[in-house]
Amino acid sequence: MSDVLTEMCVLGGCATHRTVTDDCKRCGNYRAEIERRRTLPLTDGADGLKRKNVSSDGRTLPANEYIDKRGWRYKVQSGIGQNTYKAKFLRPDRNSTSGWHGYSHLPWRNTFDEAQADLDDLAAAKGWAII
Repeated sequence: MSDVLTEMCVLGGCATHRTVTDDCKRCGNYRAEIERRRTLPLTDGADGLKRKNVSSDGRTLPANEYIDKRGWRYKVQSGIGQNTYKAKFLRPDRNSTSGWHGYSHLPWRNTFDEAQADLDDLAAAKGWAII
């Protein structure tokens, strides 16, 4: 099995389509990751709900929202489907309920923590302020 396919499987799917391909399902690393996630214990969240923390480093990042000098807001939101998260932006002249758009310079991620870490790094590099 190639290293590229193995890396795609560990990340949760094909990097191009952000889905799990048939090749990923046959890969031993993919199956091992699924089994690892199944054995994780449920933990109490700050909101009282039980959840599994599937981040490889065990972090649970706060949901930071940022604003740039133009007044554009940035935050991580889930996409359509399971385990899809991306940094999104909202222009100041748009409605906050339907005007959020995906930030194209950051990739889709399988966990909220991964997407939030991407956004945190970008915000630090660009000097955005936390709201």
